[in-house]
Amino acid sequence: MRTRANRVRNLLRTATAALLVVGLAACGSGSGSSGNEDGDALAEGAPINLGLLTSLSGGYSSGFVRAEKGVKARLELENAKGGVNGHKLTFTTADDTSTPDGAAKAVRKLTQQDKVFGIIDASPVFYGAAPLTKQAGIPVSGASFDGSPAWLDDSYTNLFDAYGYGDPDKAFTTYGKFFKSQGATKVAALGNVSPSSAASAAGVVISAEKAGLQRGYLNTKLQPGTTDVGPIVLAIKNSKSDAVYMAVPPATAFAVIAGLRQAGVTLKSSVLATGYGGALLQSEAAVAVGQGINFGSAFTPIEANTPQTKAFQEALVKYAGDTAPPDFGAYVGWVTADLFIHGLKQAGDEISQKSFIENTRKSTWDGAGMAKPTDFSNITHSTPGLGPDGCVNILKLTGKKFVPIEGASPICGEEIPGVDPLP
Repeated sequence: MRTRANRVRNLLRTATAALLVVGLAACGSGSGSSGNEDGDALAEGAPINLGLLTSLSGGYSSGFVRAEKGVKARLELENAKGGVNGHKLTFTTADDTSTPDGAAKAVRKLTQQDKVFGIIDASPVFYGAAPLTKQAGIPVSGASFDGSPAWLDDSYTNLFDAYGYGDPDKAFTTYGKFFKSQGATKVAALGNVSPSSAASAAGVVISAEKAGLQRGYLNTKLQPGTTDVGPIVLAIKNSKSDAVYMAVPPATAFAVIAGLRQAGVTLKSSVLATGYGGALLQSEAAVAVGQGINFGSAFTPIEANTPQTKAFQEALVKYAGDTAPPDFGAYVGWVTADLFIHGLKQAGDEISQKSFIENTRKSTWDGAGMAKPTDFSNITHSTPGLGPDGCVNILKLTGKKFVPIEGASPICGEEIPGVDPLP
């Protein structure tokens, strides 16, 4: 008879394989060239080709495999309405390979070879390419979870954030409030080498202390996608932490959870910053390992059944052939595409990169109806791991469903003054 430890190990192997393999799926979408050089307006009725930057390979890919689906669904929904001012929307995907150098190479290809009009950024390593987009004067709708300082630099007028303009130098009371409500007394946190992941993990420990909880084990140096977590598990156990927050790819987080269970550690609460959605539910082994784990989402979860989340799901099925519940990657793809469409509509009858940037900077975007609106003329900052205004939705995996936690979907916090998560 197999021991409990063997069962956990076998489940982990299968779950990890599922989470890693799904991240290797990659297919290009769209074609053509619609860049407008020197700020010239697009020709009447010309298609607008956008570039999607995301992780199709490498350590981060398990969290972004469905970003293409989200982008395709949102663009095709707009095309079904006639496009934007008679312009149909297409896109070309470029793989950042989960590295900053890969992101820079991908952006060079999109801007110099594919001649895209603008970039939809669903990349955790966008910081490696941000200066190139500024140099090219190309509009970008993206998500600041990569932690690039460019998102906080007023000279980067071409960048528009769908994710709350996360400032890694800020911490909020949000997660401290949540862990305290779950009965935790000591909170551990894990991040990896990306600036946003590290800041998110460190900020949660600060938030816990602000709530009167103890600081547990903190590690912000994990390699993306690693499942070699034995020393991490031992450190969490030895720290006597009874809650853990993980701003790491799902494969790493699941390895940690399985290791803690095998080591006999009982947690009051655990939260994964990514992993919410259909990719997990498609793997029976991942569902087994994930029971009782909490997942964060910066955007309104589909379980809320709002008109916006219903439209999102219906478009994924109709235009992207994606019947699984959306995950983090699909959400990011959808909302960043929605933001770019908003910008195109602000650009006027004669759409150019210049008019897009200038007019969108004066506008307010509605958050795709799934996050608080963003006024681009008066930007306020959140922090990595949280959406606009320091809010997040937290759901627990129960059976084969994500169940919103009462009082925490959403849960919001306030900025903690005088702290720096990563001094």
